[in-house]
Amino acid sequence: MRVPKFAPQDLERVTFAMPGDDGLQYSAKVIKKIKDFDTENHKRIKFLVEVADHEEIISYTELCDLIERQDTPPEDKIWMFKEIIDHQWPLKPGHKDYLGSKWNLKVLWEDNSTTWELLIVISKDDPVSCATYGEKHNLLNQPGWKMLNKFANRMKKLTRMIAQSKRKRKGPILKFGFNCQGT
Repeated sequence: MRVPKFAPQDLERVTFAMPGDDGLQYSAKVIKKIKDFDTENHKRIKFLVEVADHEEIISYTELCDLIERQDTPPEDKIWMFKEIIDHQWPLKPGHKDYLGSKWNLKVLWEDNSTTWELLIVISKDDPVSCATYGEKHNLLNQPGWKMLNKFANRMKKLTRMIAQSKRKRKGPILKFGFNCQGT
């Protein structure tokens, strides 16, 4: 019998790729170890795992196998998100969705799963997307979002410069005082 490489306490809050019934890989996160009376026998240890929009219970050995099969260790895996689709505010300690910040952002990932993430975490990874979302929903003057104002202002300036460069010139193009068109 093969012994798992990971200690059960090291697997809590780990994110990994889990195959779905449709053949796609989904972002999954270990929520917690389910307490078991017979934890000496690693075959009986179970974990509660959040996958896409539901929760599943999987065994310790199955979880270790899924993590071992991945190309990179779970803490080094980079998950790309498509867009920010919702937000929660104000959240206070004790609220069921409180993750450690007053603001949560609902993120749509590249595998089409969604999760609630902290604003501060997502804004460090991609401040431009957060500033765009904040501007669209009039959040940039709210506490926690003010740090993204500079990105929104830069985007306005950049958009204006791009539009100006694409504008058609009217009138002749002159070079050294002479008309360069049609000569």
